[in-house]
Amino acid sequence: MEISSYDLELDIDYAKMTYRGKEKITVALDGSPFVINALDLHISQVKVQGQKAAFSHDNAKEELRIDGTSKGKNEIDIDFTGTVNDALVGLYKARSKSGIMLTTQFESTGARRMFPCLDNPGYKAEFSLTVIIDSDLEAISNMPVESEARNGGRKSVKFRKTPRMSTYLLYLGIGKFDNMTKKGGSVDFILTAPKGHLNSSEFPLDIAIKVVDFYEKYFGIKYALPKMHLIAVPEFAAGAMENWGAITYRESVLLVNESTSTAVKKRVAEVIAHEIAHQWFGDLVTMKWWNDLWLNESFATFMAFKTVDNLFPKWEMFGNFLISETEGALAGDSLHNSHPIDVDVKDPTSVAMIFDEISYGKGGSILRMIESYAGPDNFMNGIRAYLKEKSYGNAEGHDLWQAIEKVSRLPVTKIMEAWIRKMGYPAVQVSRKGDSISLRQQQFFLNGAKSETVWPVPLTVVREKGTESVLFEGKEMEIPSGGFVKLNANQTGFYRVNYSAELFREAVSKSGKLSNLDRWGILNDQYAFLMSRIISLDEYITRIREFFSDTNHLIVDEISGDLNQLHLIMPENERIRALAAEYVSAHVKRLGAKKAGEDENISVLRGQLWQRLALVDQKWAKETSAMFSDFMHVDPDIRTGVAFSEAVSVNSVAEIEKVFMKVQSDEDRMKLISSMGFLSGEKNTGRVMDLVASGGIKKQDIMRFFVAAAMNPANRKFMIDTLPTAIEEMRKIYAGTAYTSRMVEAVVPYIGIGREDETGKLLKKLGNPDIDLGTKKGLEYLEAYSALAKAVGK
Repeated sequence: MEISSYDLELDIDYAKMTYRGKEKITVALDGSPFVINALDLHISQVKVQGQKAAFSHDNAKEELRIDGTSKGKNEIDIDFTGTVNDALVGLYKARSKSGIMLTTQFESTGARRMFPCLDNPGYKAEFSLTVIIDSDLEAISNMPVESEARNGGRKSVKFRKTPRMSTYLLYLGIGKFDNMTKKGGSVDFILTAPKGHLNSSEFPLDIAIKVVDFYEKYFGIKYALPKMHLIAVPEFAAGAMENWGAITYRESVLLVNESTSTAVKKRVAEVIAHEIAHQWFGDLVTMKWWNDLWLNESFATFMAFKTVDNLFPKWEMFGNFLISETEGALAGDSLHNSHPIDVDVKDPTSVAMIFDEISYGKGGSILRMIESYAGPDNFMNGIRAYLKEKSYGNAEGHDLWQAIEKVSRLPVTKIMEAWIRKMGYPAVQVSRKGDSISLRQQQFFLNGAKSETVWPVPLTVVREKGTESVLFEGKEMEIPSGGFVKLNANQTGFYRVNYSAELFREAVSKSGKLSNLDRWGILNDQYAFLMSRIISLDEYITRIREFFSDTNHLIVDEISGDLNQLHLIMPENERIRALAAEYVSAHVKRLGAKKAGEDENISVLRGQLWQRLALVDQKWAKETSAMFSDFMHVDPDIRTGVAFSEAVSVNSVAEIEKVFMKVQSDEDRMKLISSMGFLSGEKNTGRVMDLVASGGIKKQDIMRFFVAAAMNPANRKFMIDTLPTAIEEMRKIYAGTAYTSRMVEAVVPYIGIGREDETGKLLKKLGNPDIDLGTKKGLEYLEAYSALAKAVGK
């Protein structure tokens, strides 16, 4: 079966938020029944080859079965009606202060909510879309407008036909918009937001133009469409979505203005680069089925950081990559309830559950490891061959491995197949044995469990006179000890390294010769070994003290972040609180006030330290809270720290809400919502819950409050009591996604500390398939946190 085209017309009643649809599907059939997808639509009539045909619509199965088709070419006409919904999927309402924007979010199975279609990435087609709307509204889709015809107070907008693409990439946006346009080569780049919301510099457009230029050269293939919209959506479940030629974003990861912090500016560049990578890897070439979704996401993740690192070398984006992608993946993949990268997806509605740190972070980290192993040029040339061969079609993961293997003549397929099919990763134990260095791999579990799984590990060995590579395929091996410094150069490998005490001391003594990525890796591994109780708290503190004088931003971020988390896990442990306050305070003083033209990473670090110090130093929080009354004139990089200081020191929701209602940017709202989690007392938390229920806090942002409140030791009882409500609110907003499950995973490890039995019973009572994975992972983290707290004591 092959669908060649959808000709779709939607007549939209903006006042009633309903629409009438007509579509013609042109399909070549092999004689088997024609069954497509439709969800929450009313099908009024179906014609096959111009003749009325019988049909049956099973909404529960999301299927529309059409009778009367024949072998060969068929033209099928369907008349239907639908409703614009309130959940953040399908065709939905995105509310803002200036009105309602209609927008779509189709990945993975949302297209069937707007129109009947074969909602499967393997069935690509051309789309011709026409919308009939009120004449004062505008419409945006994947392609430019071909024609517009007015008729009284209505108008018909017809878009040019798309290239062959999957249903989940179709886009429709309707509303009143402000636009900013720039030309990049022959492509029109258009920054768009609802009227009154385009509060941005040209930075997003400039980044998009540079990124497209980089990718055209890297991939050896021109961007395929005549225009690219970058669309700010006021309410949006995901961070962004790669609809071909009409990319949607949360306002906070697209618009850049005077309130944008340095960290978010870097994030905006990375997210834009991520979605534009998909225009080739995902849109031009698409996975055959959802089990290869990880390849789409991991490739875009890795390429985004690589691209922005190339455009802005001073930003040191691979430090951000380790923190935002590799670190989370290493944590999640140390659980028994993790999953392999390549998951057997039978039901596309379950694909949302694998949009996680494994698909993005582990997948991206494995690609970084393979690029390091095969070499950057071989990696690039393999990708070029793959994209050229599969353009406008579908592919599977092994197609890419084979392309890189053919160019590099290295066993890329064997290595990748092992890493994507096996859950978890190894910790390599390293010790001296005579004139050799002895290596032994053992799967790393957060709870210290053992397994016999072995990986083909592309090891990089850092020696005093250079770096060498070796493939570690067995349980044990030995390498020469001459000039040995450490394993895993620049943390390109997805594994941990557990050095003997002797080799740890030697590595630290040579740390002046190591990159900041290498030093970060050593520290991150120590924290993981503490959490799994391989080393004690005393050993951990002794080891990290060796790095206390290291002023590199990555190192200070890692140590301060780890000490901060230990304090939140064990808030009554005075030794940890005092150590965190001592360390963070020293670096806050060292950095001082912002200096003109300072390194962007220093500006980001200062903001992180101000926030962390507010949670461990009451005197600092009280002094800093005085700045809150002038919040909008505070440097954006330290606003989170000021808001947290206000929350923990003054503890008044009224003051924070006053500022919250005045601020204009989503970024500032999110900072204030996070700080609300660190308020305490029924009056404060009750008022925040009123804002959640009334929509005062945007639907897309309520998870931020729940997670922050769970981390606050003073609010854990409140969050246990509130969890059923939180789950219900999240379900209403995020239907068909994994966000509710992720919220459960994030809050359970904190709210359950000291209340393990109560939490377990509550989760059993709340049990549901849509939160099952988050519940299991959350309880596994809770078990580790509780065990650590018990082992350390007060």
